[in-house]
Amino acid sequence: MNWKRLTTAAVFAAVCSVNSAYAQQDVKIGTEGAFPPFNFVDANGQPQGFEVDLGYAICKAAKLNCTFTAIAFDGLIPALKAKKIDAIIASMNITDERKKVITFVGPYYVDPPRFVGKSGSSADVTPAGLKGRTIGVASGTISESYVRDVAGTTAKITSYPSLDNALLDLSADRVELVLDNAIALSEGFLKKPEGKEFEFIGPALSDTKHFGIGPGIGIRQNEKATASALASGLKAVQDSGEFKTLSQKYFGMDISPKKP
Repeated sequence: MNWKRLTTAAVFAAVCSVNSAYAQQDVKIGTEGAFPPFNFVDANGQPQGFEVDLGYAICKAAKLNCTFTAIAFDGLIPALKAKKIDAIIASMNITDERKKVITFVGPYYVDPPRFVGKSGSSADVTPAGLKGRTIGVASGTISESYVRDVAGTTAKITSYPSLDNALLDLSADRVELVLDNAIALSEGFLKKPEGKEFEFIGPALSDTKHFGIGPGIGIRQNEKATASALASGLKAVQDSGEFKTLSQKYFGMDISPKKP
């Protein structure tokens, strides 16, 4: 019996076993690519934005080799489960419903949802106040889930492939209101020329049942090593002040979650 060969094989198997306990070195990250300034696709077809820069910073801190790919928002979780991507960084809020199928690291920022509409529109956005109104939402988002739950039988709700599509119909008076994250609506619409006749309608919404505790990094369940590596990378970026720097660059303010 060749003990040397067996010993070498045993060592190799042990090394492979140890390596499998750690996060993979190459990580494919899915983002929507249609939610500026958080994520968008540039003229060369490359994902850009706050979350893309944040993702690369997290990966650098975690010593991971990461690449981004743009996928429609409602296709991100299916792509993750099918192992077409390894993580989601796409302003996906952590909710109890989503935690049934994937795991999250975070939250990594806070941005309460708000309605936007023509200046001077009725500010009553309670379930009763939404009765009879036309509302646009991005498909597969918690904003869609919320309006369908609270006004699905009393309002006319239209789902769009992206927030940009919903805002185009808002500008064209095809819908009266659009619901989504406040910063995205402000930076991506209200502060631009096409948003000059529009404003936030009603207060920020804080229904944790629908909106959760803020966006997190989505990961397949039971992939503890990857989750641990990304969590460590996120903490390093936050502790070093790099998160705050990126936040100031894109939004002019710190959108870090408040520490308990």
